Amino acid sequence: MSEACLGKPTEVWELYFQRSIHLLDEIEESRPELDATKATVFRECAMFAERQYHATLKSPDALRWKVYVDRKKQEIEYRRAEITRTQSDALKHRLNFEQNNAQKLLQEDSELFRKHNTLRETLLKQAIDMHSRCLETSSEFDDDSAIRLCSLWFANFDDDSLLDLVRTALERIPSRKLVFLAVRIFF
Repeated sequence: MSEACLGKPTEVWELYFQRSIHLLDEIEESRPELDATKATVFRECAMFAERQYHATLKSPDALRWKVYVDRKKQEIEYRRAEITRTQSDALKHRLNFEQNNAQKLLQEDSELFRKHNTLRETLLKQAIDMHSRCLETSSEFDDDSAIRLCSLWFANFDDDSLLDLVRTALERIPSRKLVFLAVRIFF
């Protein structure tokens, strides 16, 4: 696990966790000792995805790219207005050259920001899915995985892109494992 974490999260997920999940999905028989092993693997997958999600969420890169994109958009708008006001051909040529460079930088920063957000969303979805599979498979991690799943869900409650995933995740979990939510509401 330590060596795997040195790679990029997407590579680690595809090379190690995705293969493990695929192998577990092929095992159809249900035995308590096998279920515990499956739950442990699902739990490790969930914890990896959750840790990477939080690291990505807290990354200063996202904020930096957002600031770069916003500033570059403002710069482009300002320069566009300046180009329309300018009479000098030489100055217009220089401003157009700078405008093209700014638009290229905007595209690059926008793409980096988009990739960062896509990675964050993917890791969040993987964590939710794996926590629910862990809870479905065994009772070994009921206390922690249920709370972690709900924490991820509630922290992203307004994200409509998660609705179907959360619905599927909750449908696979036995309701008795989420009773603590109802108990907290009434007391």
